Amino acid sequence: MKYCTKCGKPLQDGEVCSCQAQNTADAQTNIGGVQQVNNEQQTSDEQQAAAAQTAQPAAKPIITKEQATEISKGMLAYAKEFVKDPVGASEAVVGEHSLMTVAGLVVVNAALQIIYSLISIIVSTARGGHYSIGDWIMRIVRPVIWWVAIPAAFAGLIWVCAKYVEGQNVSFKKALSVFAIPALPLLAFTVLNILRLVLTHQFFSVIFGVVHAAIAGMMFYLTGIGIVKVLPLSKKFIYSIAIICAGLYFVNWLVTVAIF
Repeated sequence: MKYCTKCGKPLQDGEVCSCQAQNTADAQTNIGGVQQVNNEQQTSDEQQAAAAQTAQPAAKPIITKEQATEISKGMLAYAKEFVKDPVGASEAVVGEHSLMTVAGLVVVNAALQIIYSLISIIVSTARGGHYSIGDWIMRIVRPVIWWVAIPAAFAGLIWVCAKYVEGQNVSFKKALSVFAIPALPLLAFTVLNILRLVLTHQFFSVIFGVVHAAIAGMMFYLTGIGIVKVLPLSKKFIYSIAIICAGLYFVNWLVTVAIF
């Protein structure tokens, strides 16, 4: 005769005491309960993570690859038409549909201007010039501010002249589209300035001066055509042109001299 070591109950050979069987069942029940709680907690955590991903979608880019491609194609098409038929291209580009072309030209001009500024510092440093960190930062920041301020001022001045001088209602977007006309010649001016850093002979200076004068004359004429598409060609038109020129001069002075 054997006895249970836990409760002292008499047991036959090979018999297991009922108290031990009960403890085993309780232990299994406890283990199963813990596993169930763990599974429920894991499921809850997964649901919370999924809800957080749903509530916080991935940040979208400012401009998609497809949009950048379309803007590039639009700029190239406009540039080709400008070379083939400057007057026709200048008249066709005026309109709210050309805002993406204007934005692309502004970005390209600002980027090229920054490149020119940095190259000019490098060339000047190689010739013995000295520049501080502030000079480098200024050469980067100033073109960005200029290429934001000038187009905005240009469109704003056209809008003001249309409303208060000519008595016409013109949208700011349409006025801004006119800036696509001078944006291409201004891009050519920056390219000429970069070439001046490399080709420093007096002969090239004369050539660059002649080309610069020719492009400037063309730019003023074509820009006038674009403004006429927005402002009526009336007796007050000369006053509108004077206000636009004076305003642009002031904004240019403000950015290039007063601020920097």
